[in-house]
Amino acid sequence: MALFPLCSLTVSAQVDLNKAQTAGMEAYKAKNWQVAIENLSSIVKAKPNDAPGGVLYTLGYAYFFNLNYQESATTFELYLKKYAESEFAPEVHLTLGRALLQIDGKTDEALTHLAKASEKPEFAEEARFAAADAYIKKGDMDKAAQTLKNAMAGKSSGVSLLRAAIQLVDLYIDGGKLPEATKLLEDLERNPGYPDVIVVVNNRFVKIGDLQLEAKAYSDALEAYSSARPRNQVIAIQVDRLAQSKKRKDELEKRIAADKKANRPLPRNIEENVATLGGMIENTEKVLGELRNLDTYDATVQYRIGRCYFNMERFWPSSVAFETVADENPKSDDAATALFGAMISQWRLERLDAAGVLASRYLDNHPEGKQVETVAELKATLLLKTRKFDEAVSFLTAFIDKNPNSPIKQKMMTFRANARFEGGQYDQAATEYDQLMKDFGGSPEFEEYVYRRALCDFLRNKYQETVSAFDSYEKNFPNGDFLADIRYRRGIIQLALKDYKTLIPSMLALLQDETAKSFLGQIHTLLGDAYQNSGDNDNAGTQFKLAVETANGDRSVLEYALEQATNILRGARRWDDLEALWKKFLADNPDHPMTLRGVSELSKLLQRANKKVEARKMLSEHILKDIQNPRSEYVEMLISQLAGMHVPPRSVKKDAPKPDIEALEGELVGDLEIPEDDKTPAYVARVLFAKSELARQMGDKARAERSLGAIANTASSNDLGPVLLSMVGQYLFDKGEYDKATPLYERLRDAFPDSPYSDAAPVGLGKIALAQKEYQDAAKQFDIAINRASGDSTLKEATFGKAQALRALKQREDAKKLFEQILTTKGWRGIELAGANYELGEIESESGNKAGAHAYFQRVYLSHGAYPQYAIKSYVRAADMLRMDGKQDEYKATLQELIRKYPDSPEAKKARLSVGSDTESK
Repeated sequence: MALFPLCSLTVSAQVDLNKAQTAGMEAYKAKNWQVAIENLSSIVKAKPNDAPGGVLYTLGYAYFFNLNYQESATTFELYLKKYAESEFAPEVHLTLGRALLQIDGKTDEALTHLAKASEKPEFAEEARFAAADAYIKKGDMDKAAQTLKNAMAGKSSGVSLLRAAIQLVDLYIDGGKLPEATKLLEDLERNPGYPDVIVVVNNRFVKIGDLQLEAKAYSDALEAYSSARPRNQVIAIQVDRLAQSKKRKDELEKRIAADKKANRPLPRNIEENVATLGGMIENTEKVLGELRNLDTYDATVQYRIGRCYFNMERFWPSSVAFETVADENPKSDDAATALFGAMISQWRLERLDAAGVLASRYLDNHPEGKQVETVAELKATLLLKTRKFDEAVSFLTAFIDKNPNSPIKQKMMTFRANARFEGGQYDQAATEYDQLMKDFGGSPEFEEYVYRRALCDFLRNKYQETVSAFDSYEKNFPNGDFLADIRYRRGIIQLALKDYKTLIPSMLALLQDETAKSFLGQIHTLLGDAYQNSGDNDNAGTQFKLAVETANGDRSVLEYALEQATNILRGARRWDDLEALWKKFLADNPDHPMTLRGVSELSKLLQRANKKVEARKMLSEHILKDIQNPRSEYVEMLISQLAGMHVPPRSVKKDAPKPDIEALEGELVGDLEIPEDDKTPAYVARVLFAKSELARQMGDKARAERSLGAIANTASSNDLGPVLLSMVGQYLFDKGEYDKATPLYERLRDAFPDSPYSDAAPVGLGKIALAQKEYQDAAKQFDIAINRASGDSTLKEATFGKAQALRALKQREDAKKLFEQILTTKGWRGIELAGANYELGEIESESGNKAGAHAYFQRVYLSHGAYPQYAIKSYVRAADMLRMDGKQDEYKATLQELIRKYPDSPEAKKARLSVGSDTESK
């Protein structure tokens, strides 16, 4: 800075003042503000009205840097009074304005001086930021904001701007102007100086989010939290900024050193900038150190984001956010609560298995967590709801043993008893309920314990004990919650004991009980069974019809009652009642899976009434509603029924012309016609199925198979429902095209596990594995089929297949037991019986029992001639046993019978060579 000459004084005084000025200037350069003030102020005191400009200028700054703002302001005002036109006046106005800002009540004066300073371009920016501070002090937020916005629009990024902007943000937040605060923070993010305040900006976004979360403005809070940068990004930005600051500081220090060495005056504020950079570097390094050690930095924000999503009932993203906290920051204060939140989110999403996994994690990782009882109770509930009863018992037992004094012990013991009950462990459940009644006799749940204990006897068919328990319940709880259910179950016992005289009046009375309204369908079904068993089909039909009308959504009741009512009404030729039954069912249950069954029944009634055109129309209309939906299984049934309506009645005349199957097929396809653009692969496959069914019902097997082949060659497995998957899969298997059949059976297994046709999947896959000599896999597939078989046919076929696989694996004894099971199971008929006898013959042969083997082979060709694939082989093998036993005449006689019955078979041709040419003549 320039020095001003001193006015004339006495020599000795002059010398003293010169020393004071020199000492003061040296002290100032050394940043020894107090010494500078003592020396330079002595000059001002000596010449209060005539102090040199340089002294006043330097003294004002010394006071300013020493934080003595009042004296700094007084000194600068004195300077401006005498040197208002000096080249340093704008700079003095700026610093004077900054000093006045630190003094209460001087804001307006500060603004006046800052306005003067801004007239000089080199001070305009700094003056503007200081003015923003002044407006903030005055509480004029609009002007402060506009000043800062103008500065930021001009790409300003100095410390003053950043400090003022953050201060304004805080004032907005304190004043409840959160949108304004958010907007200013977003502007700061686009400012070049943002890296210097990124941590502070993050903090303010979180603070805004907290206020909005508290105010239940969840969407706004979520936006604020989402604006906070993650820790890794903050660290990366800070590291980059630190490198830039160090580089800039080094450059400035080199420049200062060079200027000093060359005795050049230093640029204005260069040393102050170096000091500022030094402070920034120190602060950044400190912040970086804290951030690197702050593992929960992101967890804090993610937890809040999770809370926002949860309160907005957006449970999928809330679960993701909560799980992120628990996974990435397991030691954070929010980890346990976050895991709990994730669990509840999955529960609300009805992802019960996922919720159960999270509950287990909580209990493993936070055994002392404040929600541990709630989590344990929820886990038990989940296990019961997902029917994992054994797992529930194991979990509950461990919890009760570990927490014998838990406040939820009774509830957990109740859960365990219920788990055993629902899992069919009635003996153990009975013991559990006995213990609960003993330990918690005065609890509100006591009545339920008594009721469930009685049901344990009921479900174990201990009717005498059950009746006694029911009598006791009715005596102790005359208005009990389970009274109606107990009376209904008495009726079931009476049905089992064939006590219809007691059952019927008791159930008729129960129908009048208001507490039984929720299971009227079951009561009417019970009455229907009672009337039917006692020979009163009229009343039985009526009761089953009423059961349909009062099933109250119970699918098992609805379907059973419909089936029984249909059979009884059809047998009694009560056609009007049958029609009313199904019409009401369709009206009340338009989306029920049995809707198309109802259409089938009604169309049969129309056909019976000789209304064939109406019947065809009804069928085709309902078929077309679902023909594009592969999951609708009744479509194929209706198509088969519609195809049957196109089959002409058989003529008894020998010379009657054959029906024109092409024309009939055209009519059938016409019934199913839709616009060309609407024809999906599923539609095309079902039309081909209709053609196949028409040909099958007309006895044209080759034509029927051609249509099935067309489906196999054109349709994807995704285009077919369970009926066609099983049919086409069998068609391809019969043709030996195993690679094409396999994906159809796999699709049937994976996409339609609950379909009654799904049994065909493991059977088909087992037969393919058997054909390809993959016997272990075949046995595994047949085991699956046996365990899930819904009918005797599947069980018989799977048992036979497994036995064949076991025999191929040399497990003869196990195979033998299964083949014998096929022979002894009542009601089992068909090719499997022929095959089982043949296979048992082979097993006996391998054991050296020729007579036993011959007996099995003989049984095949005598009793199962309808299956030549086994009968022919059995003739050959029976003859072999006789030959090896030395019975030549019987051996030849057996082969001669084979030749007579199956003359064109390859085996017969070979047999002729063995028995001689005389067989031909015979």
